[in-house]
Amino acid sequence: MSTLVQCDFDGTILTENLGDNLLQAYAGEVWKRFSAEYKAGNIRLEDYNRGAFSQVREGKEELLRYISGHAVMRRHFPELVEHCRENGLEFVIVSNGLDFYIQACLENFGLKGVPFHSGQADFTPSGIRVTYPYPDSMDEAQTGFKAAYAELFRKRGHRIIYLGDGLSDRAPASRAHYTFARGSLLEHCRSNGLPHSPFEDFREVVEVLKKMND
Repeated sequence: MSTLVQCDFDGTILTENLGDNLLQAYAGEVWKRFSAEYKAGNIRLEDYNRGAFSQVREGKEELLRYISGHAVMRRHFPELVEHCRENGLEFVIVSNGLDFYIQACLENFGLKGVPFHSGQADFTPSGIRVTYPYPDSMDEAQTGFKAAYAELFRKRGHRIIYLGDGLSDRAPASRAHYTFARGSLLEHCRSNGLPHSPFEDFREVVEVLKKMND
């Protein structure tokens, strides 16, 4: 069974949630209503992002300028990418965040070729329109975006190692064979008996992966 590493982006590869920071800076106060609805479990994260980013009227170039000064990579992420490449582990980012800022961050980090699946942003005069390209025949009525890809990877015969930090990572972590967790996902893994390791930087992840391969 081949191993695939599925990794979250905001709050995992990045030290903070860049999507939320962009909304805080450019979406006025309305986005907080969508955030509260999501945290209360009334809407999906996909719907939160659709509604909240529709309030952003600034153009792409303005948001990219913000990103260049605010996106901070968690330590040793390139080491994880290199370890996966050298040891035959497929690495892919799956994020509810948006393609334009994920792509910009990876380019700024010198990691342009890292594959990812994410929300797609269409900049319009009336706000950012967000769509989610679900794999195969899956849709939101069946599962969330990250969990849909985890299911797809399992169907393809992969052993999944998952990395994440928050509420939206619970469903894909439950489909993984092993999870590296931080933030609220760590408590979820502990409470539900999911096989996991905590981490604060990616060198810790690499060290555990090396032991798994021994």
